[in-house]
Amino acid sequence: MRGIVRPKSTLWTTFIFLYTFGIEDLIILAVIGNGMVSLGKTGIMLYISPLFLILLIVTYIADQIGKNKAANQTQ
Repeated sequence: MRGIVRPKSTLWTTFIFLYTFGIEDLIILAVIGNGMVSLGKTGIMLYISPLFLILLIVTYIADQIGKNKAANQTQ
């Protein structure tokens, strides 16, 4: 028996978007915030950057939950 087992392309695109958005903004805000702190200004962006780390963790957990739910269907 042959078949292709994969998630819907819209779901796949959503997860890739969330991972890319989270990593990209985490790095950008951390670098800008670090630069602001080293210049003696308020590093508010440095304190906002962990929110994107939380976004990445939540996305990963949702990804793993979906994978575990689909495990029975794939077998």
